[in-house]
Amino acid sequence: MQSDFDRPFYTVEQVAEIFQITANTIYRQIRAGKIPYYKVGGNYRLAAGDLSKMKFIPKPRHKGKKDNKED
Repeated sequence: MQSDFDRPFYTVEQVAEIFQITANTIYRQIRAGKIPYYKVGGNYRLAAGDLSKMKFIPKPRHKGKKDNKED
């Protein structure tokens, strides 16, 4: 069994980029207790194995304008 310290870790900014959300959203979820994290030298780190277990599902961002179709 792999220990927590054998797994790769991501920074908040890296996780935000992966999920295409802001780093502030990740910090809010950490404070709400919805994302497990480790603190290393005052910085948050998130284990790769925990990303799939996150208790929230970010809404996808839509780029561009919405179609305004008239029927």
